[in-house]
Amino acid sequence: MDAAILCVDQLAKAIVEWEEQNASTECVCYSGKPYGDYIHDTDRVTMGHVFENDDGSIEYMEPDFSKAIAHRKRWYQTSRKKMPSGLLTLIAAMDANLDQTKRKNS
Repeated sequence: MDAAILCVDQLAKAIVEWEEQNASTECVCYSGKPYGDYIHDTDRVTMGHVFENDDGSIEYMEPDFSKAIAHRKRWYQTSRKKMPSGLLTLIAAMDANLDQTKRKNS
C-alpha cells in the first residue's frame, strides 16, 4: 500500500507542476475566473487551441465551432439533460451573431 500511495503522490505532484506551467490562471472569456471554469461551463466547447511546439513557435488550431455547437445541442436534446448556463449563453451569443450577419447580408 505504501508503494501505491507514493506513486499517487508523485503523479499528483507531476499534474500540479504541469498545470502550473501550461494552464492559464485567468480566462479571457471569463474575466477574473480560471480557464477551467470556462471549459466546464461551456461543456468543453472552445474557440480554439494554442500549442507551443518544441522549437518554441506557437500554433493555433481553430475547431469547427458551429459543428461543435450543433453537436452539443443535439446531445442535450436527445439526452434530456440540462445544458450548463455558460453553454446556453455561448449558443445565444453565437445565434445572435449569425442573425445579425444574415440581416446585414439581406
